[in-house]
Amino acid sequence: MSLHIPAVFEHITLDPDALAFAVAKNANVGTDYDWRTTYPVLAQLDKMNMRRTATIFPDDCPNNAHDAYVLEQIGLPIDTGVSLMQAVAHHIPAAIKDLADKTFAQWFSLSPVHWRAGRDHVNLMALDDGDISIEEAKVLLASIAPKLAELGWHIHVASANTWYIRTMDHFDYHAPSLRLAQSDQLESFLPHGRDLKRWQTLLTEIQMMWFEHPVNQARAKRNQVAINSLWLYGGINARAMNSEKLLQFNALTTMIRRPNQHEINDIHAHLAWLNLQLSTVIDAIKDDGQAIMTFLGETWQQDVFITQPSWTENIKGKFASSKKKPLQWLEQPTFDFLTQTP
Repeated sequence: MSLHIPAVFEHITLDPDALAFAVAKNANVGTDYDWRTTYPVLAQLDKMNMRRTATIFPDDCPNNAHDAYVLEQIGLPIDTGVSLMQAVAHHIPAAIKDLADKTFAQWFSLSPVHWRAGRDHVNLMALDDGDISIEEAKVLLASIAPKLAELGWHIHVASANTWYIRTMDHFDYHAPSLRLAQSDQLESFLPHGRDLKRWQTLLTEIQMMWFEHPVNQARAKRNQVAINSLWLYGGINARAMNSEKLLQFNALTTMIRRPNQHEINDIHAHLAWLNLQLSTVIDAIKDDGQAIMTFLGETWQQDVFITQPSWTENIKGKFASSKKKPLQWLEQPTFDFLTQTP
């Protein structure tokens, strides 16, 4: 049995044209260079036999691939809401108590957003912590707390842009996660449920209340977007989770590796980060003769099965008339078919 930690990565695949440029041109001066010398771990992996299988998660899955992968690994349905797990991770006392007491409380994530209607679609923009201050959050929350209380909802604040709703009354409402709601996924998976109209009615009242709210008037003077709506998602009953599953959820979440924003934006920094991270895969191949890498996008998962080539395959590769594209296994999957073999 392998003792190596599974190699699971989020947002590391690259556009084919950008990847082709990165392996051809030096980062600093744009001249030709030997990428194999600069990224030796990637070069070693590129010599291996690889088989890729790519799967798109269903349109009606409310979670992005990261959460869907983790839920599947711990034996829960991929459409399970993750608000309770996140609230516990943010040390919300009520969430921790609900988990321990196995109550019937229901938890949702509630995010302040900027909502703008286009000609034929809706643009939803999440707010980072830097886009909204804790003072603004407190004032806006105070303005809507009585309305939420009418539904038996209690607000728990983790940060300026991270809010949670706890209720003991069942609320039948399902919506994509905030990350998916900002993408085309919202067009194929609209919020639904028996209590959808109740939420829409309340949301309309809140939007009217915030339209000319002093917080937004002050933001307009600073040329900041208005905080004019909320996104409700991630509903889960506390009894659907237990302490053991939570430990597994947290462990797997921590295990998934993702480059920082600079490494995502700068393709050569991206390759340098991968060259460092994937050394563990080389170690696994040396010890076990094989390894598996899992790549996660927003709505898809790709598993890469790696084995060492035989000596005859190595010889054939050296004399092959046409060489395969460098690092083709790092290209974004096209989903022309589910199984792809570069």
